Amino acid sequence: MSIETAQKLAVPQPGWIEGVSKLPTDLAGVSVFDGPPEEMADLVPDDGKKTADTTSQVWILSKNERGYWLTCRYSSTTVTLTRQLPPTVTRCEIIYEKNQSFIGGEPVVRSVKCGPGQL
Repeated sequence: MSIETAQKLAVPQPGWIEGVSKLPTDLAGVSVFDGPPEEMADLVPDDGKKTADTTSQVWILSKNERGYWLTCRYSSTTVTLTRQLPPTVTRCEIIYEKNQSFIGGEPVVRSVKCGPGQL
């Protein structure tokens, strides 16, 4: 649920000293794509639920020759992780903390579950 990054300035800024923040780089968002993410076919969740302390998003994934891809976004970084989901995955559910967010407003992810499910 967390990653370590090594971000650096692409071009040094005269008069400034480069540093690194100690803010966490925890999972702060997930997107499911129909096909490779560079094609920008970001899917809207099919369902979701709200409880007193969580909000969930659910994607129901039918057979698809293009495949489905999952992209994870992290707080305090522009680094993302992306992978193609196995064809056996038919459902993904993301549960977010309702009353917590990172600096910048990204939600705190409680859990991510992708696997076979009911269609």
